[in-house]
Amino acid sequence: MKIEEGKFFRTRDGRKVGPMLGEGKLEGGLTDKLGNGLMWNFDGTHKAWGMSDCDDLIAEWTDEPDTPTLWRDMTPEEKGALLLAVHEGREVEMWCPCDHDVPVWCEKGTTWSFGDGFAYRIKPEPKRETVTMWGQYIAAQGWHFSVLEFEDTHRITFDLIDGKPDCNSVKMEEL
Repeated sequence: MKIEEGKFFRTRDGRKVGPMLGEGKLEGGLTDKLGNGLMWNFDGTHKAWGMSDCDDLIAEWTDEPDTPTLWRDMTPEEKGALLLAVHEGREVEMWCPCDHDVPVWCEKGTTWSFGDGFAYRIKPEPKRETVTMWGQYIAAQGWHFSVLEFEDTHRITFDLIDGKPDCNSVKMEEL
């Protein structure tokens, strides 16, 4: 895979990064427009210190279609997977374009029938990731924390669930 300036890409852990800024702006690598210190080699592997394999770029980003596939247009395999999910007690969601300003996936409820003009999906598992920040107290400046580890005295870890901090998971340690 070749990483190109101006395009968006998917990281190994599913994040969207970009648009990429290219070779003329950086020494032998690319960064995303956010300027957040992340940098990649032209083959998509992570380059900057503090990055991990989770940050590697694995594919060009493609947005999901604006409207999901309706029941009548699903393949037998897709329908079978939904019916099996209902049988197993898993949560199924229905596309709700009319009930909201921005269309969203809503709980289907306990109805066992599927309508031809509606779209359904198995509710995805929440995406969980752990964030680690290192920090130290600097006289006259106060506490400073970042995702990069230097000569720090403390570490904070917490979980993100679908990108939102789980406040119950916050843990601070003295190093």
